[in-house]
Amino acid sequence: MRIGRPSVWWFVLAGLLAAVLATVAGLLMTGASAPSSLADPGPVVRWGTPIVTVLLNLTATVAIGAFFLCAFVLPRRHPEINGQPDTRGGIEGAESATGSGKEPVGGAWRFAAGIGMFAVVLWVPTQLAHLILTHLAALGTGIGSVSYMEHLVQYVTEIDAGRILVAGALIIVLASAVAVTVTGYTSAAVTLLLGVLALVPLALTGHAAGAANHELAVTAIWLHVVGVTIWAGGLAVLCLVAPRTGPTLGAVVQRYSQVALWCFVLVAVSGITSAWIRLQSVTDLVTTTYGWLLMIKIVLTLVLGVAGWWHRRVTIPAIGRHAVASQADLGSEGKPRQVRGWAFWRLAGVEVLVMGAVMGVAGALGSSAPPIPQEPAPTDSGLAFFLTGSPVPPPPTVLSYLSHWRPDLMLGLLSVAAVLVYLRWVARLRRRGEIWAPGRTASWILGWVLFFWLTNGGPSVYGGVLFSGYALQLLIITAVVPIFLVHGAGPVLALQALPPRQDGSYGPREWILHLTRSPRVSALAHPVLLAGILGGSLLVLFLTPLLDLTAGSYFARAALVVYLLLISGAFIQAVTNAPGHRQTTYPGRLLALGVALACYAVLGFGIICQTGLLSVDYFAQMGLPWMDNALSDQDLGGRIVLGVGGASIVALALGATATRRSPARAASRSYPVPVPSDGGASSD
Repeated sequence: MRIGRPSVWWFVLAGLLAAVLATVAGLLMTGASAPSSLADPGPVVRWGTPIVTVLLNLTATVAIGAFFLCAFVLPRRHPEINGQPDTRGGIEGAESATGSGKEPVGGAWRFAAGIGMFAVVLWVPTQLAHLILTHLAALGTGIGSVSYMEHLVQYVTEIDAGRILVAGALIIVLASAVAVTVTGYTSAAVTLLLGVLALVPLALTGHAAGAANHELAVTAIWLHVVGVTIWAGGLAVLCLVAPRTGPTLGAVVQRYSQVALWCFVLVAVSGITSAWIRLQSVTDLVTTTYGWLLMIKIVLTLVLGVAGWWHRRVTIPAIGRHAVASQADLGSEGKPRQVRGWAFWRLAGVEVLVMGAVMGVAGALGSSAPPIPQEPAPTDSGLAFFLTGSPVPPPPTVLSYLSHWRPDLMLGLLSVAAVLVYLRWVARLRRRGEIWAPGRTASWILGWVLFFWLTNGGPSVYGGVLFSGYALQLLIITAVVPIFLVHGAGPVLALQALPPRQDGSYGPREWILHLTRSPRVSALAHPVLLAGILGGSLLVLFLTPLLDLTAGSYFARAALVVYLLLISGAFIQAVTNAPGHRQTTYPGRLLALGVALACYAVLGFGIICQTGLLSVDYFAQMGLPWMDNALSDQDLGGRIVLGVGGASIVALALGATATRRSPARAASRSYPVPVPSDGGASSD
C-alpha cells in the first residue's frame, strides 16, 4: 500500500478541463465564436479552431515539459537501490522498488520519457487538424466544400501561412521519430530542441504575423510560448512522475523551481511586450473585451508567480526536510512519506489547474481580434516598410548608428541573462573565498554589451535595410565579440562555481563537461578545421541565396547569429589556447589564423568584384529614398569584411606571438578545469 500518493491523473484531467472551459468562456466573452457576416465557415470551424489550438498547445506543452525534465532535471539511473544496482526498467521496476521503501530514480526518467513520446506522437494529428481548420477559417467555408482539396494543396504549396504550418508539421514528425528512440540525455535534448523549433510556426501564423512591429511581435509570442511550455509542461509531468522520484524528490523539485522562476520572468517580459504591441493604450485593458480577457490572464499569471514564490520559501524546504526524515526511516511507510507527498501535491495541484485556465484564456485570445489593427499601414515610400515591418531610418551616420534602436527581445534577453548569471557565479566564488580575475569579468560584460548593441542598436536597424550594415553587424559579431567572451571564460567559471550533481542527472555543469569531452566535439576542435568551417560558412552566407533568407527572416537571422558566435568562439578559443581547450602549438595557431585570413580576403574581394547585386530579393528591393547606388553600398560591405576580419586576425596573431610558449607551459598558466566524477551518468 502506498501512502500519501493521490491519484495523479485527476490533476492532469482537471487542468485539461480548465483549459477547455476557459477557452469556451473566452470565446463567448469576446464574441469570436459568433458567425461571420462575410464568409462564415460554420460552427464546427468557429468552435473547433480555438479548441484544437488549445489541444495542440497542451500536447506541445506536455511533450516539451517531459523532455526538458529528462534532459535537465531528472536522473536517468541511480547507482544502487537497497545496495543493489538499478537494473530494473520501466514502470515495473518503479513499482517493485517502491514496495521495498525506495523508488528507483531511473523509473521517473523513463516514465517522463514515455509521457513525452506519447505527447509528441499526439502532437502530429493535432497539428494537422490545426492546419486544416486554420485553412477553412481563412477560406470561409465549411468541411466538405466543393474543390476543397484543390484549395488545400494551393494553401500548403503557394501561401506562406500554409507552408509555415506544413514546415511545423514536418518538424513535429521528425521530433516524434527521435522521441521513440530516446534512451539518454542527448537524445532527450535533441527532441526538446526540435519541439521548441516546432513552436516557431505558431508565432509566425498568429496575430503577430501581421503586426507593424513584426519581428518584435513574433519573437515575443514565441518566447512566451516557449516559457509557458517548459514551465507548465514541466510541472504537469512532474506531477505524474513525482511518486517515482523516491528520495530525490526534494532535489528534483528544487531544480524545477529554479527553472520555473526563469520561465516566469520570460513569460512576464514577453507577455508585456505582446500586450504593448496589441493595445492602443492602457485603457484598452478595461474598455475592450479583449483587454478584459488579457487582464484575466495577467491576474492568473501573477497568482502563479506568487504561488511559486510562496512554495520556494515554504513548501520546497518542507519537502527537503521530510525527505531527510524518510531517509532516516526507510523501513517505514508512515508519516514522513505522507507529509512529503502532501507537500508536493500542495505545490503542484492548484498550479496545474491555474495553468490550464491560463492556456485556455490564451487560446481564446489567439482567436479574438485585438483592439489595434494588426495589418501594417504603408506609411513609407518603397518596399522597405513591408520587408522589415519598421519605419525607414534616416541616412546612415556615426550618430545614427549610435542613437537608433530596434529591440530584439530574444537576443537582448540572452545578453542580459548571460551577464546576470556570470555575475552570480562570480559572487558564489567570492562567498567561498575564491578569486576570479576582474579582467575576465570586465571582458565578459564588455562582450555582451557590444553584442546587445549590435543586435538591438544601430547595426540592427541598418543591417535590416543595407547590405553594408548587415555585413558590419555580422562581421563584428563573428570577429570581435567572441574575443571578449573567450577571454571572459564563462564555461570555466561555470565549472568552478557550480557544484556537481550527485544523482547522475545533467545540469549546466554536466552538459559543459559532456560537450567538451565528447569525441565528436574533440574531432572538430582543431583550429585549422575550425578556421575552414568559419570561413566556409561566411562564404556560403554572402555568396549564395542564403543571404536573402537570413536577411529577410528574423528566426533564420537569429539562428545565424548564434551559429557564428559559437563557431567563431570555438575558433578563437583554439587559436588563443584559452582555458578549458586543448593546447595547440604556435605554428598550428598561425596556420589556422592564415586560413581564416585567406577566407576573409576571398570573401571581401569577392564581394567587391561583383558587378551585380548579391541580394536580389531583399536588399535590392528596399527602394530607400536616400539610397542612390546599391552597388556602392555592397562594395562598402566587402571593404568592411576585409577591414574588420583582417584587423581581428592581425590582433589575434599579435596576441599569439606575444604569448608564444610551449603547450605544456600554456596549460600550466591556464585556469584549472575540474573534471569530477559524472555520477555514473551517461548521455545515451
